[in-house]
Amino acid sequence: MQILDRPMDSLWPFNLLPGRSRTSSSWNQWLCYPLLTLASGRMASFNLARSPQMEELRYFMSNISLSSTPDSLEWRPDGNPSTNFVSSMIYELIGHHQPPVDRHRIIWIKRGIPKHNYLAYLINLNRCPTKDRLIAWHLEVDPMCPLCDREPESRNHLFFECRFSTQIWSQLATKLRLPQTLPTWDRVLRSLLALSGDKHLKYLTLLAWQSTLYEIWSERNTRLHRNSYGTADNLLKRIDSTIRDRISAFRYRNNLTASSRLQLGSR
Repeated sequence: MQILDRPMDSLWPFNLLPGRSRTSSSWNQWLCYPLLTLASGRMASFNLARSPQMEELRYFMSNISLSSTPDSLEWRPDGNPSTNFVSSMIYELIGHHQPPVDRHRIIWIKRGIPKHNYLAYLINLNRCPTKDRLIAWHLEVDPMCPLCDREPESRNHLFFECRFSTQIWSQLATKLRLPQTLPTWDRVLRSLLALSGDKHLKYLTLLAWQSTLYEIWSERNTRLHRNSYGTADNLLKRIDSTIRDRISAFRYRNNLTASSRLQLGSR
């Protein structure tokens, strides 16, 4: 049942009455009950109005006529009528979407290591609790990097301006045929985003990069919280072992692909 086949906005010019709450019992008795009567198809009766505004509303409601058109739902999410509700359209309209970024291609890699993917995601957003962020939160901590003890710790310093992390990544970059430039966070990201050619080498490079991030961050935490120190060679061995274990896990799916990637990693 539709009322005059008109939008509700045109049927409700008296949205608020001065000094009267919609939840009051007098409001329910005076207007809501007659509306229910009107919706049921019977003649609505209103009590005596107590103000000019209520009298105007009573006159308006008393002259509403109902049509025999069957009830129907109509969606207008973008201003155009539609009989179908599409949740994806509503999401696009009400969501606050940021411009797409291309770094997801090197972070959420297919068949990557989940904990490495997530840590790379946090590091990319600079959300890890590095000492510069702890100091910004007004915590009293030693600002120096626990890996080199020469510069204040920050995301960009750890990856890869620190002498300790530079030593690790430079050796891996040489093995992976990456450009030999002074490694910084932005330069490494640009070189990874520009990867092309052999898909096996690209996968191996991204896997090695994320494993390096994970091992450097783990070494940083171990030194900071356990007072235990590892060498760059130890980290390189752990990174190599992690990559080999991950690739070996694919043998049951595609032995040829796993063998090709292991051969690349052995060069």
